[in-house]
Amino acid sequence: MTIKKVTSPHDKFFKSAMANIRVAKEFFEEHLPHYLRDKVDLDTLRPSPNSYIQESLQATLSDVLYQVQIAGEEAYLYILCEHQSSADPLMPFRIWQYTVGIWSDHLKQTKSKRLPLVVPIVFYNGRKPYSGSRHIRDLINAPSELITQVLQDPFHLVDTHTLEDTRLQEQLWAGLMAFVMKHIYTRDIINYIKQIAPELQKLEVIGGGSDYIVLLLNYVLTQGETAQAKALLEFVEHELSPQVGEKIMTIAEQFIEQGKKYGIQEGINRGIDQGITQGIRQGQHTIFIRQLERKFSLIPQAYQELIKQADEETLLSWSECILYAKTLEEVFEE
Repeated sequence: MTIKKVTSPHDKFFKSAMANIRVAKEFFEEHLPHYLRDKVDLDTLRPSPNSYIQESLQATLSDVLYQVQIAGEEAYLYILCEHQSSADPLMPFRIWQYTVGIWSDHLKQTKSKRLPLVVPIVFYNGRKPYSGSRHIRDLINAPSELITQVLQDPFHLVDTHTLEDTRLQEQLWAGLMAFVMKHIYTRDIINYIKQIAPELQKLEVIGGGSDYIVLLLNYVLTQGETAQAKALLEFVEHELSPQVGEKIMTIAEQFIEQGKKYGIQEGINRGIDQGITQGIRQGQHTIFIRQLERKFSLIPQAYQELIKQADEETLLSWSECILYAKTLEEVFEE
């Protein structure tokens, strides 16, 4: 969105005229689509200074935006004035482009989760009658039936919650990607990784398969909510080739070092219990308290004293609870 400078006589005249609310009301009373006329409350009409036209097009296009109530809801009337000698062949695209811009600004300003109705109107005063397209479908190179379906139907959704594991396991490439992403938030994802061991072994003998396995397991290792990082590394060692195992161990060692450097929080966030252990061994009682404060704000003195007196095993147990506890008390429950 920009507040545009007037750049041409047409632009200046159009904007000056439409800034007069009496001109604007009369324009809409006469030119609104018939199905809208009795639903638009023109007494609520108020202009907006926003402009959505790119600088490169400001010599041939002007725009004016109004806020208004339509059917009792906040909405916008958007006029795009085209004052070049012939019709812009991309006008339907520009209308959509500017409409999305209006929606974006509205969402930023209102923090709403709903979009207002935007009614676009093109006002054309070229030398010849308008002959350009008025619908975005006319600009798309595809069979008309496909264009209609893609534009009018709800967007196509692939929801991992509805995908069957057995079906995903039949697809060695995209299927395994969807499989690990489906289960990535499971607390002990290692159980699901063991489930796809045969598929991972098949991938190893296919060109490019080993690198893909490393990609999959790296994702699980760094993003999975598992308390069994050691078990995952043992799985790699026993079920997969030394080449894959070496690459995964290198990745794991990098995160262990990060756990040493940054303490418990980095270890927890990456699900690397080895990193957590290293952080604890460095006596990070203070870091543990800071992580609690990030999630639960101020920590009572009594809890701080309890933490300072805890041994490494107890601290480790509590640290694993931070991810899942909804209250401070749940972290310390036995």
